Amino acid sequence: ALGCRQRSGRGTVKNLREERTRMFDYCMPYILLPHKREGEVADTSVDVMVELPGRQAPVVCEFDWEMDEVDEFVDEKMQEEELDAKHREALAKGVRDAVTAAKQARKEKKLAQKAEVDAIPPAVRKALEAIKVHKFYPKNELCKGMRSKYVNRYYGQADQIEGDA
Repeated sequence: ALGCRQRSGRGTVKNLREERTRMFDYCMPYILLPHKREGEVADTSVDVMVELPGRQAPVVCEFDWEMDEVDEFVDEKMQEEELDAKHREALAKGVRDAVTAAKQARKEKKLAQKAEVDAIPPAVRKALEAIKVHKFYPKNELCKGMRSKYVNRYYGQADQIEGDA
């Protein structure tokens, strides 16, 4: 995916088309760091789509189960969408079902991640916790003022930055 001519200009990588940009996502080095995975914050919002009888289009919305209350949310949606009182229970049931399904999927994902981490031998886990990440910058004028400790979503922050300051 990375070609020498691709990196020739200052904003070349930023201005790529969407499908070409996706090719670069596969170039990112992946590593499982169990000690960094523990600090991940799970998303508590869920997309809700409820088919209501007598309406052509379904009601589509996003619900955050930590920030919103179902009854208040349903009341607001009924006013926004100008729904009849007969749709209130169906909308509330649709929101509750979507939240239940999202929580179940979240729980299954968490169990799968835990099993993946538990499968790592203790010696390898100790070595992964002791790993140091160094980020290298080229020695040129383009990168002088653009230094960041962030590596990518898998490695997180670099322990040390190398190159001209």
